[in-house]
Amino acid sequence: MPKLIIHIGTHKTGTTTIQHQLYNSRDALLSNGILYPTYAEFLNKKDHYAHLDIAKAIMNESKVLSLKDVKTFFDNVYSYSVSHNIGTVIISAEPFYRGKLVTGDGEYWEGRLLFIEKLRSLIPFEDIELALVFRRQDNYLESLYNEHIKVTRYSKDIFSFYSDFSHRFDYKRQIEVWRKVFPIIKVETFENLISNKSLTEDFLKFLGVDFEGEIVSLNHSSNVSWPVELVELKRILNGSYLKNSELDNFRKIFSGKNLNKTMKFVNNGTRLSSEYRRFILETHEADNDHIARDFIANDRALFNMDISNNSVLSNGYNVESAVALLYRIHSGSKDNVK
Repeated sequence: MPKLIIHIGTHKTGTTTIQHQLYNSRDALLSNGILYPTYAEFLNKKDHYAHLDIAKAIMNESKVLSLKDVKTFFDNVYSYSVSHNIGTVIISAEPFYRGKLVTGDGEYWEGRLLFIEKLRSLIPFEDIELALVFRRQDNYLESLYNEHIKVTRYSKDIFSFYSDFSHRFDYKRQIEVWRKVFPIIKVETFENLISNKSLTEDFLKFLGVDFEGEIVSLNHSSNVSWPVELVELKRILNGSYLKNSELDNFRKIFSGKNLNKTMKFVNNGTRLSSEYRRFILETHEADNDHIARDFIANDRALFNMDISNNSVLSNGYNVESAVALLYRIHSGSKDNVK
């Protein structure tokens, strides 16, 4: 019987690169008995390199798939896998990690469990494994915050974000709620996956699937992070009177391929001091040790605890600084941004 592996994230752990490369390598994967299914093949819907809309449809957020579509997708994938002797099916979407359904009292963990139970009810596979890739909490915080500022209207500082979304960093409890429905879970770290500079190949090894062949490399960078100053500028704009469409235009400008070449960002550092990073790591240390004991082989610690001394973004970055940066972007200045 075919095995279904659901890669649920987390965000900012190389997921976009992995998804693009799996999507572009579907033929090579299939020749190894590994199916990376697409909406076009199994639903006759517009294609996408990942399975984001499966998770979004369960939360009623998708503009592409309905809940009925999700059920049909899994049914069709299962039938094909059985009839074509597919050994492994891989589904990948980081919104699974944030997925939850609204409950009467709005309790987060109850909503998470309802989402997970709903997902399971749509899947005909019996042999199911979850794959989770974690990133050290302080680095995950900064990367996730940057992405959240980039694609939403969130306008609070990073310390408020850590408080508002504390559940995202509670890796032990996230595992526990998933295990109530999907008992078999594999855990790896982003830091370990990128150590050999063969992210997708090492991801497949982590999954435990046998693959012989070549993964199609990307000829472009995927989901590139913005310099910290651009993120701070977008944060200020998020709190303004601008319409969503206007903010989206700024996002497209800030994501332009030539912007970083034109603008030489001086302060491309961090928002987190060494002391605050240490506070975050100490907060999660016991839980991380527990995860390492349960899921990581060879007595390896979950994360390296070394803290680098990167330059911290000045607290003096304000509206005036934002206006000056906007002017330089608009004028196409090649001078350093200060």
